[in-house]
Amino acid sequence: VAIVAGHFLVPTSRNPNRHPIDWAGAALSVVALVSLVWAIIEAPANGWTSGPVLGAFGLALVATLLFVAREIHTPYPMLDVRFFRNARFSAASLTIMLTFFALAGFVFMATQYLQFVLGYTPLQAGVRTLAFAVAMMIAAPLSSKVVEWLGTKRVVVSGMLLFSGGLLVASTSTVGSGYPRVAVAMVLMGTGMGLVMAPATDSIMGALPPEHAGVGSAMNDTVREIGAAFGVAVIGSLMSSFYGPRVI
Repeated sequence: VAIVAGHFLVPTSRNPNRHPIDWAGAALSVVALVSLVWAIIEAPANGWTSGPVLGAFGLALVATLLFVAREIHTPYPMLDVRFFRNARFSAASLTIMLTFFALAGFVFMATQYLQFVLGYTPLQAGVRTLAFAVAMMIAAPLSSKVVEWLGTKRVVVSGMLLFSGGLLVASTSTVGSGYPRVAVAMVLMGTGMGLVMAPATDSIMGALPPEHAGVGSAMNDTVREIGAAFGVAVIGSLMSSFYGPRVI
């Protein structure tokens, strides 16, 4: 239904000047992200100062620098890094990335807590994570109205504070605190995320001219995926580093 409706309702925003695909930029971005995520994931097992891990970190740094240099100098960049000079574009991208970083890390830990500490089955644990989705479904449609009253900055900051409050509540969970505390944390996080996503996405899209709408949309999705990937990698590595050695 969405695809059919989109064909008739969504206006065309194609760039009138068709450019070739920046294959070199795409390859460098893949090398940078894959090597960095691999290094973070493998560091607990191989050691943070081991040769392969340091080599992967170094490769990620070099690939990132080459990517930036490539995108600055090529006439047809995959991502014009000059867009980040726009504070609205940069702040919204960072907000989305940090939110998904925290969300992915939380979900990674929470599902294990629900199963291995509280004893729920995978299905029971999954059903209990719906508290987050329900809160987000309620808050997200209301965010546009709240933005009209308070403005984008205040709504995004308030949403981030609610999201952070949920993480703070979750951090106090213990073996005996049970599911209600996790549910409260999920409701706070879902409400906060619902308030943040729409205005942040609108800021990214609104910061670019219409002919670059595709770049804005791709950037919006990319920072989500990067944040989620790093959230699982970093939180998983920290858990492995601190928890593993304490298991007898």
